[in-house]
Amino acid sequence: MYTAARIKNDDMVMKQSHLFLAISEPFLTIIISFFIFQSLLFFPAF
Repeated sequence: MYTAARIKNDDMVMKQSHLFLAISEPFLTIIISFFIFQSLLFFPAF
């Protein structure tokens, strides 16, 4: 009984983290590309 509840809880946590990743991934991509773009602007030597 206890292990079944734990497995279900872990499954919920896993789904929530997947959802969080799916939501935050585009923002992370935008932020990373923005930083790369800025570094390219500030260091024309590259």
